[in-house]
Amino acid sequence: MKKSMLDDRGVDFLGMRLAIVLVASALLIVMAAAYMKGQANKASMDEARREAGRIASLASAEYASGCLGSVSVLSVYIPSSVRRVAYGLEDARAYAIEFADGTNETYAAACRFVPATLYPGRHRLELEATMIDGEYAVSIREAAE
Repeated sequence: MKKSMLDDRGVDFLGMRLAIVLVASALLIVMAAAYMKGQANKASMDEARREAGRIASLASAEYASGCLGSVSVLSVYIPSSVRRVAYGLEDARAYAIEFADGTNETYAAACRFVPATLYPGRHRLELEATMIDGEYAVSIREAAE
């Protein structure tokens, strides 16, 4: 018997092998997309924490200076993963980040805040040391262009 140059023993299940490879590939793509979405959301939340912390840090510096009427200007970007960032609403010495997924994070601050709320988007802020009820506090407001 003459041996053929082409071995066709695996041809019978070629369609099944192809289907398994396609299904496995589709599952891997879906898993990779879910992972990337989670990482993008985490990065956005980290950016929100960083920006809120920058504001609190500069506010603390204004507060520590003790110079009434001194103003600092700061440009920040609050990402869309945030519903709002609230300074001094529930506690004058704290700020809270409320994320779009419903989670809340509250941080202590080294200064008192005049109540202020920021929403997603770009902001140019003025931070000013003021006197409220006989105590120093820092007010946060949108700067005039």
